[in-house]
Amino acid sequence: MKKTLFAALSTCLIAGFGVLPTPVLSANLVGKEVVVGWLEPFTGMGSAYGEEDSVTMNMAVEEINSNGGVGGLPLRIIKYDTSWKGEQAIAMLKKLAQTDKVLAVMGPYSSAESEVTFPVANMLKIPIIGHAGSAPGLGEKNRPWAFRNVMPLTKTIEPAFAKWVQMYKIKTIARIYESTDFLNTSEATGILPPLLKKYGIQEVSTQTFSKRDINFAAQVTAIKAANPDGIWLSAIYEEGANIVREMRRQGMKQPIVAGVGITGPSFIRLGGQAVEGIIEPSNFWAGNPDPKVQEFVKKWSAKYKGQLPPHYTVNLYENVYILKQVIETSGVTNDPNNLDKDREKIRNGLAVLKDFPGVGLKITLGSDGDALKSSYVLQVKNGVWERID
Repeated sequence: MKKTLFAALSTCLIAGFGVLPTPVLSANLVGKEVVVGWLEPFTGMGSAYGEEDSVTMNMAVEEINSNGGVGGLPLRIIKYDTSWKGEQAIAMLKKLAQTDKVLAVMGPYSSAESEVTFPVANMLKIPIIGHAGSAPGLGEKNRPWAFRNVMPLTKTIEPAFAKWVQMYKIKTIARIYESTDFLNTSEATGILPPLLKKYGIQEVSTQTFSKRDINFAAQVTAIKAANPDGIWLSAIYEEGANIVREMRRQGMKQPIVAGVGITGPSFIRLGGQAVEGIIEPSNFWAGNPDPKVQEFVKKWSAKYKGQLPPHYTVNLYENVYILKQVIETSGVTNDPNNLDKDREKIRNGLAVLKDFPGVGLKITLGSDGDALKSSYVLQVKNGVWERID
């Protein structure tokens, strides 16, 4: 009784300390803490994403535990490094589910990791919710245990692409993409070709590269010779920035539109002046005047080098609070003897999540497991992502 009363009181306070509010609690949890797992690339390829997301996770957990925890219990996160490797992500998911016996798992980061871990989560019957991997079909193919607080590429890319075509009168295009990554290949070979046909655009050059390539002179030289009106880029932040720098070094001035992999402050930091003007889709805009958005941006920027937060790290922040709400309102007991039933209750709670008050927008998880959210078209202007749609 004391625990529930304390948790309910904390609900009244949390809106003043954190960015996201929580509902009046009816939870009756046992034990000393609530434990949730988290998969993220902290080393190797994509480690900058892990660094940025660590800021977000620490911020969310600190807010929650300073204001009553989850159902009156402290929230503890068990995190494991995936190194952006599918086999490692699978191994760590199994450890979280079978050894650590967490209630649910957040992550992993990339679409490639999600492609192989989501089926395992289904096999293990543990709820998992991603925040970044947005390749088409991953949620729908992995019902009923896998969820994503992201919009799939099929719904986010076209608005940015259409705006880019209209702004720069694009008639011919070259595409360059990482052929060894599931997300980038999905963008460049699955999403882009139908858009070229729809908008009557001729492709004059296709170039590919692999993970960890550092020299892109040959690909850029070939694109330059084809002289397209514009360029499509599918890459993550490091390779993407280096490709654009090589294009500008070779004197190419064509406008560039990119997929979601380049998002975040690391791309702009690495690319510098070369990446000015690049357009991309996003589910979050740091310049949104909504007070909730600006509160999050202020807190996050103060903890991370004064940089502006990218959309995927906002999604992760929301996921922590989403799980908090679902655990508190779905009859979860937190009793180790009821672990399977508690996981099922969390899964069922995620399946009916509707109009959750996220950072700047409401979140509903659709029948395919993916989020129904708004999308923005952003462009790099003076070193920051600005909304242009």
